Formats: sequence, C-alpha cells, structure tokens
Amino acid sequence: ASLTRGCVKNFGYAIAAPFLLGLVNWLIDKAHADGITDLYLFSRDGYVIKRVLDKLKSRLRFKYHYVSVSRRTVMLAALETDGDILELARARFKNSSLKNFLVTRFGIDISTFDSSALQYMLDQSEFKSELDELNTDRDFKKIAKLAILLKAEILASSAQVRERLKKSLLKFEMTPSEKTAVFDIGYAASLQRGLEKIYKQRFLTGYYVATFVGINKFLDEGGKAVGYIGESIDPSTSNLEFVKKVYVFETIFSHTEGSTLDYTPDGSPILISEHKYIQKNEFVSKLWRGIDDFIRLYLRYSNIIDFREFSWEKALRPFDHLVQKMNAYDLSIFSGIVFENKFSGDVLLPILDVKQKSSNVF
Repeated sequence: ASLTRGCVKNFGYAIAAPFLLGLVNWLIDKAHADGITDLYLFSRDGYVIKRVLDKLKSRLRFKYHYVSVSRRTVMLAALETDGDILELARARFKNSSLKNFLVTRFGIDISTFDSSALQYMLDQSEFKSELDELNTDRDFKKIAKLAILLKAEILASSAQVRERLKKSLLKFEMTPSEKTAVFDIGYAASLQRGLEKIYKQRFLTGYYVATFVGINKFLDEGGKAVGYIGESIDPSTSNLEFVKKVYVFETIFSHTEGSTLDYTPDGSPILISEHKYIQKNEFVSKLWRGIDDFIRLYLRYSNIIDFREFSWEKALRPFDHLVQKMNAYDLSIFSGIVFENKFSGDVLLPILDVKQKSSNVF
C-alpha cells in the first residue's frame, strides 16, 4: 500500500517526520552527553533540523545556530598546500568551460590575466583557450597542471574567502571550542575538516546522519565524528535503502534557497540562484507542513510515543517501505524535483523526468 498516495504532505508526515524525530532526539541526547554548548547547523541541509529543534526547545541544554556555509566556500577557504588544491580540483564537476570552472571552483577569473602570461599557462597545461570544454575524467591531469601554475592566485583567493567566511561565522558567535559541535547529513565530514583547518585546530565534534568509508583517515588522525545510522559505511557494498536511494532520501532535507557561493566583505552570504527547472517551492512547503503536523501530534502524545527510544532502524522503516514498494503514486510526488550529483551545485538531474518518461534514481 502507498504511504503517500501521491501527496507530498503525506511524504513529510509519514516518511520524513518519523525519521527526523528519531534523528533529532538522538542528536539532542548525544549533544547533552558530550557537554556541547553550541551546535551549528549547516545550510541548506540543516534547516529542517532547525525547524524540528525549534519545536523541542524546552528539552535543550545547548544553543543552536543555522549558518550559511557550503562545501565550495569552506574547501576553498581551507586551502594551504598543493595537495589541498589538487583535492579540490579533483572533486567531480559538470562539463563546462575552463574559465567557468576556475571561477566557480577557485574564485579566479583568468580572462583578467595578462594575455601573454595566460597563454603561457594554457600552453604548459595543454589547453587551447579559456573556453575549452572540460570533462571530469578526461581532463583532470591538465587541470592539475594548470592549478599548480595558478597556486599563488588560488591561495590568494582562498585567503580572501577565508576572511569573509570567518566574519560570517563570527555573527553566529562561532569560535573554536571542544564544546562546539556541527551537524550535517554526512558523509565524509568535509565541512568539519575544512573548518578545523581554517581555525588551525581540531576542536569540533561532528554529528551526521551517517559517515562513509572516506572518513576513516580523518578518524585515524583524531577527528571526532559520529553517525546516527552508521559509521564508515561502504556505499559500494551496503544494502541499506537510504544508501542505494540516497538522492531520494536527501529530499527529506530539502530547502528552497541556493547554495552559498561566497560572502560580501561584511560576511553576508552570496547565494547561487536556484535553477529555473526546480519546482521546489511547492514541494518544500508541503513537505514542511506534513513534518510540522506530525511533530504537533507527537508533542501532544509524547507521553505515549517516545522517539528517544526509537532505533534508527525503526525511524528509517517508513522510508525503506517507500522505496521498496515504490509505485506510480509515490513516484509522482518527485516530479520536477532534482538532485545535485556534482560539486558545482548547478548540475541538476530530475528524480522523475516526465518528458523523458524515466527516472534517474529508480
């Protein structure tokens, strides 16, 4: 039987809310046990967690803050070495021009360079022009050569973004402390690792829906990161439905705002406009209404139903049922809803492509 009957609000009520309550109650208990005084929720995935925490304030012994950061801004701000630059260059990206890649990835506009100096660097890295179309797999070696040639410019751009990012975080009183924690969906603690590099000390505790095997080196080096569903999960071998259908799972954390691209000199976030294809506003509005309705019911009957006793398996069971028994009604709620599968934040694929009569997930 369908749990949604083709209704997004039902998806929020029957699928998203039970999982979020299990997750947030676990998050509260972990933060209390760890003596956390300040919890930082990263945009955009952390917003729905903030909405749930808003309704559970009476239980909290810590402050929580919703902050505008993105992997792009933090990873750029944290650059220090050739290895850092190459790691950022290696992250998957959409096919685009070399010029656009360097602007969105490193904040560098090579069209402003002296023409002879630019041509020298292009020749050395085997590019023909700044308008060359890039491909992730085919062109990485060439991109790596150019990135190292641009090291001074990249590190200068990094330093500028770092100062603006710190100003933004200061607005939320974010300062290094062992009593400070962050929350993100997962899965490799990239934002946590980046912030620790920016502040040049290991001070954060990371709470995640789950972590994947890519986090092991960070843990071996003394990083603190724990997962609700699990830790160091191998996506290539996992049978968990949320891993196999992660792009559908992540719609639970949907928000309508764009990703953070940079900051103004005073630290205000500059957001990427959402793609015109996204039909998210209505989806998110209905999703949140369903979540809110369920939480109101939960608070009314919390003396009977205690989500603090819910295991992650129980909290995730409605989602498992949805994807295992997916039917046309259920799939229809994702019409026009897209996911990002590459670093740039503007590579958007529809879960359900009505025009092509196909799905990029199922």
